[in-house]
Amino acid sequence: MIELFGFELVTCFYSQTWSSRLAAIEKVQEQLHNLDPNRRDAMSAEINRKNLPIENNFKTFLEFIDEGTKDPVLKNLIAIIDLLKKALPTFFRYIQPTMIKKDLMPVVSSLIKKTTDLKAKVREVAIDFCLYLSHQSPIGPEVMVNAVLTELELVLTEQTSATSNTSNVAANMGNSHMISSCFKLLTQFQTQSKILDKSLKTLPTQPQIFTRFLTMINASLRHSNPQVRKEGEGLFKTLYLEFGEKLDSQLTNQKP
Repeated sequence: MIELFGFELVTCFYSQTWSSRLAAIEKVQEQLHNLDPNRRDAMSAEINRKNLPIENNFKTFLEFIDEGTKDPVLKNLIAIIDLLKKALPTFFRYIQPTMIKKDLMPVVSSLIKKTTDLKAKVREVAIDFCLYLSHQSPIGPEVMVNAVLTELELVLTEQTSATSNTSNVAANMGNSHMISSCFKLLTQFQTQSKILDKSLKTLPTQPQIFTRFLTMINASLRHSNPQVRKEGEGLFKTLYLEFGEKLDSQLTNQKP
């Protein structure tokens, strides 16, 4: 990280003082043009002074972002996500989409997990970024749907297995927030991009996404948290508007 950003900026970024960390983020944002091989100013560059390959810079930049998403100060979290949004178009121009997806997905996973936070604004920031990525061509809605489904499946499985032996109310509430947030995202993806159209029309040859959606909806409707049940119902209603009675037989063990 020091090779790309310099010792002074990295020291600031890891400071115990929130304002110093914010100053480091703002300095990187001010210097973003120096990550672009065609816009870099060798004379004034305060980052990327060695003009490193952009693929290497992307990996290091994402390490910076991932560390920044751990910041407990909301203002800094918002700043680091804003920085990522502003930087991604540069990387999109020069780096192969397959590499973009591979390197970016761990950050996406971390941000989806941020929706366990008890603060609504933190969850909102994470959700908004996931929606933003679903509209970016190197990523797109299908990649984001799979990312959200993967995290949702993990947290539902973990919560189900832990229900009988845990009394951690905060953890359970955080997981419920995350589950609700994932359903909100899936509903938005479907509403905006009709991600299930192709999958449903090609059943039974390609049922994977459709089946995963319905498995999660079934799990949500049996959940103890009313908000989770509400979001699961919301996703089902969104699908029902398009696919109607085809879905009735897909709900299992639900009350009429």
